[in-house]
Amino acid sequence: MSKFKFINSLIIGGMSLWSLTVQAQQAPQISQYMFHGLFINPAYAGYREQLNITGVYRNQWTGVEGAPRTGSVAVDGTVNEDKVGLGFNVVADKLGAATNLSAYLNYAYRIKFDSYEGIPRTLAIGISGGVAQQSLDGTKLKPDETNDLRLLNERRTITMPDARVGILYHTDRFYAGLSADNIGVHFLKPKKDPDRLLPETKINLYLLAGYLLPVSEGLAVRPSMLLKNDLAGPSSLDLNAYLLIQQMVWVGATYRTGINLFKKNVDPRLEKPSAVVFGAQFYLGERFRLGYSYDRSLKSTATLGASSHEVSIGILFPRRDEQMLTPRFF
Repeated sequence: MSKFKFINSLIIGGMSLWSLTVQAQQAPQISQYMFHGLFINPAYAGYREQLNITGVYRNQWTGVEGAPRTGSVAVDGTVNEDKVGLGFNVVADKLGAATNLSAYLNYAYRIKFDSYEGIPRTLAIGISGGVAQQSLDGTKLKPDETNDLRLLNERRTITMPDARVGILYHTDRFYAGLSADNIGVHFLKPKKDPDRLLPETKINLYLLAGYLLPVSEGLAVRPSMLLKNDLAGPSSLDLNAYLLIQQMVWVGATYRTGINLFKKNVDPRLEKPSAVVFGAQFYLGERFRLGYSYDRSLKSTATLGASSHEVSIGILFPRRDEQMLTPRFF
């Protein structure tokens, strides 16, 4: 098979390991995941114990041809006296000639423990199943050689069943969770795509945690972190710090960097990526949330002036029978 020169962004992405490796972008990335929990963990289904609709759209590396574009919509709530969380989410991701589309049904069994010093505690165990479709549009490829033009007029598409699992423990101030995605795709895809014309997909592991610390009346700070690892390349670590003002505005920043947790076959010449993110969330009444974040790369793509923009929305339908403690925790 001939060598390919994907459009410019794919080369840049290959240098920015957390978004694109030699095998292509392993998982869509968003910066406002703390307000869009189902994006990374099915155990978030029903977390707010109210009907909740969220959406997020990310335009990564603005101005770079073929750069990643990601969109996601999710809806979730609870049934059976809040013991079960149910949710549905769709994720669409486009990177150059490659397009990924997936949809999942989410189920979370929620175990409520007796309050400790007046603090309610919940452990949620989640699982989701759905389908994932991956496509490669050969008409958008630019080969270095012309002796193999088979893909230039071909669109390769694979649709496979997929599954995700996760666990989430939270109180009204603390949360911690662990999840894994791409389980079905990872094990089924090699058999369905023996020519490897579509990039191999790895299982991604996510570890996240955060704590809400009251500072004064009407002001709280929430430090948090997210560690993502695909067991093949470098890990990605997000360190976040956000202020909650009058339970009406979140404002804060994130530092994202690549780290090597395990010994992996990674070219040592490739730099560890890093980026800084500034974000804000605004609550318009009791039901609506509007968010925005701005990402700026600190290394490879910074020389191109490439930045990323992300917008998100949330619609909450409050229950009449009761109101959840700290409903805007995250």
